[in-house]
Amino acid sequence: MQGAVSRAIGLSEARMAARLPIGAERDGRLDRAQASLTDALSAHGGDGAVWAALSHTRYLQATSAEVRSVSPVLLAAALDAGRRAARLSPESAEAHARLAEAASLTEGRAREAAGALGRSYAATPLSEDLAPSRVSAAGRIWALLDEHQRTLALAEACLARRAGAALAPVFAAVTLDPACASPDPNSSPQSP
Repeated sequence: MQGAVSRAIGLSEARMAARLPIGAERDGRLDRAQASLTDALSAHGGDGAVWAALSHTRYLQATSAEVRSVSPVLLAAALDAGRRAARLSPESAEAHARLAEAASLTEGRAREAAGALGRSYAATPLSEDLAPSRVSAAGRIWALLDEHQRTLALAEACLARRAGAALAPVFAAVTLDPACASPDPNSSPQSP
């Protein structure tokens, strides 16, 4: 029973933390999410959703804490959790997105990131929730993406922009294209 409670609390804290701006409140929620998710794994070690949430939590801790420097230890932990999530939930777009975001920042893991991003897009082509993570990963490994993946990343950048997400400068510029403002999900701007 405690594992189920920890799972629910951890997943909720992780979602809420991801929506907060960088700062002490976000760091506190990330810490609570990590503690609850880690506790939940003692009872739900085979739960891909918990591993995916832990990967994203650790990624956010590694890359967006108030100290504003990337923690190699937390990034490695995010990569490990992302790999476990993808193994446990091979059909989950979120699991592969979490692996892609961590791998795209890890030296020597760009191809792994591209493969994970491709599997994430294959599972769910457009997702407002996953857009910030997938678009960020896509921007870092753009040269390794095929045309289909690039098209999906651009369309998702438009989706994210319409939802108010902050994007990397290259995508922010692309999203100024009038085609991006169109509510038609098949409309996408030209490549950067």
